[in-house]
Amino acid sequence: MNKWVRFSAIMLVVLCLCLVATGMNALADVGNFNSYDSGSDYSSSYDSGSDYSYDWDFSDSSSSGGDGDIGFLTYVIAAAIILWVILPKNVKSKISNSANSAVANIPAPGVTDMTQSIETQIREHDPDFSSQKFLSWAEEVFITLQDAWTKRDWKIIRPFECEALFNKHSKQLDEYIRNNTINVVERVCVNKSMLTQYSQDNNYEYVTVYMKTRMNDYIIDATTRQVVKGDPNREFFTNYNLKFMRSLGVKTTVNSGKSTTNCPNCGAPTQITSAGECEYCNSVITTGQHDWVLCDLDSAQ
Repeated sequence: MNKWVRFSAIMLVVLCLCLVATGMNALADVGNFNSYDSGSDYSSSYDSGSDYSYDWDFSDSSSSGGDGDIGFLTYVIAAAIILWVILPKNVKSKISNSANSAVANIPAPGVTDMTQSIETQIREHDPDFSSQKFLSWAEEVFITLQDAWTKRDWKIIRPFECEALFNKHSKQLDEYIRNNTINVVERVCVNKSMLTQYSQDNNYEYVTVYMKTRMNDYIIDATTRQVVKGDPNREFFTNYNLKFMRSLGVKTTVNSGKSTTNCPNCGAPTQITSAGECEYCNSVITTGQHDWVLCDLDSAQ
């Protein structure tokens, strides 16, 4: 059986990449990007062979074996579909995740790693800026976002997001609460992150982090804890653009990225209010005036 599993896994990955994976990116996590009905879970595409009707054109005027090649390819496709139907569910899940991983490792078109050049540019006015430390912090922010989303406790995120984005995500999370559902996002892993864009305007500077991630994502009933949508064993491989901002003139300090525990203005350990203010000195600390804050989060196609 192991040999057949490996064979069918290879065939399915190849077929998925060639036929349905082009431009496909699993996108419900924070911001409701993942789709539970389509995307990187290829098992849904192979539940019924009747969905496939491809017009293969491999004509070759110099070879009389062209028809045989087409026939062989047809048999291979049919065999792969039959194998998929008869394989146990747990094996299907492993094969599907293998296909997802293969697609996730395909370099995204138009994405260029600008980490080194952006670090050099920022260090011209902020000598202590480190792209390595910033990316590590950005990854921590992303994972914290997913954890708060699952806990349905968005005030945890208040120090990390600008007001507009915080309000947007809060409204989306409130919808789950009204529906008595929980969007569970677990086993979150950042596979790769890099700086891709940097810009300034009259008041702020902006840096964009491109992040390749893997996670399990599904929806449960908050009372019964039963799964109502998605598959707890299904992995999503999703790419994101996280855009951070801070006021011009702000420089990196030893306390940068630690506003969750200490107010950068008065230094007091604090709980951030819903208005993004320190409860001791009332300083607004989530506008980018003291440190980087997330101002946009979107899936990267």
